[in-house]
Amino acid sequence: MKKIWKEQYAVNWDDISLDGKLTLTGLNIMLQRAATYHAEHLGFGFTQTSAYNASWVLFRIHLELIRMPEWCDQVVVETWPRVVKGLAAFRDFIVTTPEGEVLCKATSEWFIIDLTSRRPQRIDKYVDVDIYTTDRQAVTREFPALSRNTDYQTLFEVVPKYSDMDMNGHTNARKYFDWLTDAMYLNKSDMGPKYVQMAYFSECVLGEPVAIQYNTSVKGLYRGQKRENDKTAFVALVE
Repeated sequence: MKKIWKEQYAVNWDDISLDGKLTLTGLNIMLQRAATYHAEHLGFGFTQTSAYNASWVLFRIHLELIRMPEWCDQVVVETWPRVVKGLAAFRDFIVTTPEGEVLCKATSEWFIIDLTSRRPQRIDKYVDVDIYTTDRQAVTREFPALSRNTDYQTLFEVVPKYSDMDMNGHTNARKYFDWLTDAMYLNKSDMGPKYVQMAYFSECVLGEPVAIQYNTSVKGLYRGQKRENDKTAFVALVE
């Protein structure tokens, strides 16, 4: 059993942006894949939770971006479960070059939800994660609080399509980074962020319109607001 998991990836053509560097979406796909493989290896991945009509879902992720790799670069993603607090299980990541240069540090919070009620469950109902955790911490900075300022203006609207869905019946977490990146571009933001926090508050489902907005008072604050019920789907903070 490996408490710390490593995966090596190549930065492919479809992972890069106009500047030739790895996109936020491409980075998050790599992190999700490594987390998925590790959870399966440890015996508490989707294969196991689905037997109980439950699944892991990502609630929040913090990314410290030191340097984004470029097309054809090789990167190593290292990941491990760190701690369980209440209903949330924390998983950390470090992304490096094969030679060991640190490119990105990340920490993430995950819930297990019941797929019928869509509500978070006690993790110890399904697995004793504590026996797999390690004290090693990737991100040591204090996480900035998300502002509750509601002065938002819409940049564009999206309607999640069939191809955006995952097996849990909602929009895959990586798709939100596509929306955030487009919002940053339209808002004329710096496209080379050093820190990103993405918090997922309400799942987006097939055919449900979502307004992608920026905060007119707080720099670097974005959200997705579901039009039909006025619920916030996500909030992202970019530094």
